Amino acid sequence: MTQPLKLILLIDGQNAYRGARDSFFPDGGPAIYGQINPLRLGEIIAARGGPGGVACVLADTTDYNR
Repeated sequence: MTQPLKLILLIDGQNAYRGARDSFFPDGGPAIYGQINPLRLGEIIAARGGPGGVACVLADTTDYNR
């Protein structure tokens, strides 16, 4: 049996926020529009599994701007 892959998610939160605002929300919307939850994003990515369907476990999540 194969050990699950460990996922460490390093995210640039400010760029992710600006990209989400630019892509999905109109100008001038509330500041909360575009906010992301790095932990939840990591859980979603881990749930999808690794290459070839190998199980994946979220080991850490870091926003390097904080």
